[in-house]
Amino acid sequence: MPVSTRTFSSLSLISMAGLAIIGLILALPIELPGAGALSDKARWFAWCGFIAGLVGFVLAWRGAPKAGWLAMLLVVSGGAQLWLSDPGWYKTFQYSGVGRLGKAMYGIILLQAFVSVGVLAMAKDRQWLSRLTSVRPKNAFRLLLVFGVLCVFSVSLMGYMWRYERVGFVVQLILSSIMVGVNLLALLALVFASDLDHLRLPDVVSFKQLPIVLAVAFFVVAAIYSLAAFGHVPIVEDETAFLFQAKTFAGGALQAPPLPEGVAPSLEYYLITADVSGWYAATAPGWPAILAIGVVLGVPFLINPALGGLSVWLGFGFWNRVGGREQALLVAFLMASSPWLLGVSASLMTHALVLSLTLGAWWLAAIAKDETPSWRPAVLLFCAGLMMGWIFLTRALEGVLLGGLTGFWILWVFTQRKQLLPVLAYGLGCFLTGALLFVYNLQVNGTLLETPLAAYVLEHWGEGANAFGIGKDIGAPSGWGALDLWPGHSALEGAINFNNSAVSLNTELFGWSVGSLLFVLVFLVWKRPHGPGLLMAVIAGTILLVHVFYWFTGTFYVGPRYWFGAFFAFIALSALGALSIKGSLDAMKLSTAAASVVPVVVLLGVFSLTVFSTWRGVEKYHPRGKYARVMAAYDLPTDAAGNAIVLLPCQRLFDGAMHLNDPFRRGAGPLFVFTNDEAGLDALQAAFPDRQFIDAEAMKPACKR
Repeated sequence: MPVSTRTFSSLSLISMAGLAIIGLILALPIELPGAGALSDKARWFAWCGFIAGLVGFVLAWRGAPKAGWLAMLLVVSGGAQLWLSDPGWYKTFQYSGVGRLGKAMYGIILLQAFVSVGVLAMAKDRQWLSRLTSVRPKNAFRLLLVFGVLCVFSVSLMGYMWRYERVGFVVQLILSSIMVGVNLLALLALVFASDLDHLRLPDVVSFKQLPIVLAVAFFVVAAIYSLAAFGHVPIVEDETAFLFQAKTFAGGALQAPPLPEGVAPSLEYYLITADVSGWYAATAPGWPAILAIGVVLGVPFLINPALGGLSVWLGFGFWNRVGGREQALLVAFLMASSPWLLGVSASLMTHALVLSLTLGAWWLAAIAKDETPSWRPAVLLFCAGLMMGWIFLTRALEGVLLGGLTGFWILWVFTQRKQLLPVLAYGLGCFLTGALLFVYNLQVNGTLLETPLAAYVLEHWGEGANAFGIGKDIGAPSGWGALDLWPGHSALEGAINFNNSAVSLNTELFGWSVGSLLFVLVFLVWKRPHGPGLLMAVIAGTILLVHVFYWFTGTFYVGPRYWFGAFFAFIALSALGALSIKGSLDAMKLSTAAASVVPVVVLLGVFSLTVFSTWRGVEKYHPRGKYARVMAAYDLPTDAAGNAIVLLPCQRLFDGAMHLNDPFRRGAGPLFVFTNDEAGLDALQAAFPDRQFIDAEAMKPACKR
């Protein structure tokens, strides 16, 4: 006897609520009777079960129980795929020695494949595939092309080239391609064979304050992520250098006083220079100057979350001007759900500042385009130029690329109107803030054109080591292991770096199991980009092409960060791709499927934030901050002076403690040092005769990985 719709809905609600409750209980950091506390990874997967049950319950409650089951399976299967993935530098799937739990995860993925095929086979409109591919003969080829590119960009060549493991790469490529296929089937089932078109939802699109809600929500999530995943500590050396220089700026100086004679080796740290002129970080000043505001307020780790939230709001405002409200809302949602943006916004890196400045400048430029008389756009573009100039002060290459491309657009628009004043105003704004870099160079380095970073690299690596181009002397002289394959930089290595960055982008942009570039590829393959879409494609293409000539990709932390200048372009192209699918399905008279596209995108966004981002936090970001957290929690002995010199037993603990040191070495707090010879200790004692020395040898067990 067939089950009635009402009965099916009721059973679905009960089952999904049960899964959510069980998942939530298991995810809590408590000891279970007879089993003890679960591992962090196990509790994370229980969290996935909670999210799956919650998503399914909401969909079933709002009239789409079938979609609820499919969505629940999508979330759990996505979690299973992440469980099997290596969270390190190069994402790969484990397939041998996975144990019972690993086999269970593969079973979940296989179940998703069977269910998706079965649901599609039993769809009311079983001709959906033929209708989809027969409207245009090229559609089948385009589908295969999108699938093929997603597969190619699912495994990094670099992870295998450095050890020439060809068989392993082929196995991973096959396995990853199967995963892409399984996830594509799951999405097709949700779009073409579910009841998402029956979903009863409130009309949030017409809610005028929705962009602000998204921006504020992102700020809150990023602030929590900064604490929970990053631990409010720097994770990589660059962040420690930025924080060090921010403290220096907050203290009212460009450089801290020079270190006493013989002390520098005990305080040596990557990107931090100690010379006769002072002690300072060899970083561009734009980001530390903004971060210094957080240092003064005592909340440096809230600056990037605030900039990330601001970027979501600015992204909506800009795209609302050029693409309309429907596109802009989807753009804002995709930004707010991006694990890549969440990661950089929870970190201490420069990228959230660059994004907010870029979008602010573009929004002003879009407003200026519609303004008359010419003095109004001139004022707006002058402000836009100030923002672009600050990008140059923060990340010089991105300032040149983004500022230059924006300048070409402004020149093209306003010279057609025979208005030169707005163009000149933009250039003046760029110059006024951008020129501060040369002033800074002169004050810190004694020369206008050589930056402190260039001087640092020249001293430690040699002439031209950090340059763009092809050559045998480019790159770190000693190599950076698996992150830099061979000495120098060649066209082949540029292509391998491109593949590595593309794989990272396909993973980190949204964290979708099917591949983050799905909608970007759909848009580029099916549509001829024009207008704003063409501009975004040009910006993305330019940034990607230029970085082929750089010897390093930097994908080991917060995604392909050298490509982050193209972040918004990929977001906009993704939104255009999703909406183009919706429009095409409407044109094919597949209105039920068309109505399911946006809900599926929202579901994918929920997965991005609640499943992928939490996995990244548990498996990658949190473990990497181990030593910095250990030192942040360090307490001096009760009988020690508050300004003691703490002698640490290993380099790892010193690296984790450097962010705690005061650049001015004032007497308010301890100074953490590392020295392993008598000469270094003698120099420290001579330099700080009035300060107590604490030997932290008891911390040596913490030096182990």
